[in-house]
Amino acid sequence: MLNFFRRKVGPPVPDLPVAFGTECGWLTIRSASVLEVALALRLRRTEAANWAGGLQRAYAGDMFVSPAVASWVLAISDHLPKAGRKGSPDRLSPLLVRLSRRFGEAQLFETHRMVEYHAWAKAQHGQIVRAFAYSGETGATLWNIGPQTPEEIALGFNFFDEASPEAASAGSWRRTDLSYPNEESVLAIARRWSVDTSFSGGPYSPDVGVVGVFRS
Repeated sequence: MLNFFRRKVGPPVPDLPVAFGTECGWLTIRSASVLEVALALRLRRTEAANWAGGLQRAYAGDMFVSPAVASWVLAISDHLPKAGRKGSPDRLSPLLVRLSRRFGEAQLFETHRMVEYHAWAKAQHGQIVRAFAYSGETGATLWNIGPQTPEEIALGFNFFDEASPEAASAGSWRRTDLSYPNEESVLAIARRWSVDTSFSGGPYSPDVGVVGVFRS
């Protein structure tokens, strides 16, 4: 009887890119193939999904692999592994290295303003060339690998380094002229490095991607 009333769901309707970026993480991979990226990420229980449905699933813990956007495929999830910290292994670097070996370049962006965790990284041909992550909750820079890229310099990224001699001075944390990473920092560097996730440009064509379960 239950099967009789169960609604049959057809294939997802292709749609245009949907803006995202707050309270989540995403990988940006240099590829034009959704299926190749999904296979490389070893997603399980995959199915086709459009932008609207895929992002809904991504914010619920699954991973949405988007249609290609200007030669980049985005893999979005609010459950990406975090940069390593004391007592916690770094599972992001091996993932980026592996993807960049296969596709040439892989980038990571993540921002969670509730806990002020913000990160971005870039790997090329199997090597991390730049990685930065900051936890406002603990006041600690978790990642700072490689020199700043020209895009970071152009954006004026000059964040306070809690490990610097300046930070040891009394009252340094109460200063109002200090700069810290935030959500806009992540969205801005994503725009400069690869894809603007507001999708305010274009033109874009309706398409579908893949959604599935990701385990790092």
